[in-house]
Amino acid sequence: MEREETSTLMTTDDLVRHLRMSRVTIWRKRAAGDFPKPCALGGGQLRWKRRDIDEWINGLPVSDPV
Repeated sequence: MEREETSTLMTTDDLVRHLRMSRVTIWRKRAAGDFPKPCALGGGQLRWKRRDIDEWINGLPVSDPV
């Protein structure tokens, strides 16, 4: 049985590569409440569900080019 990519748990490094955002920007958005909440795995480890990240991306406002 193959695991769906949407069920993948992502690290902060995965997010940096996937979103092309800096680690600082991700943490600022998280602190401001403008980013999906992570899952706590224990031992201070945080992971984000790929599905939650994709839904967040799809919900971002789109601007019209000027």
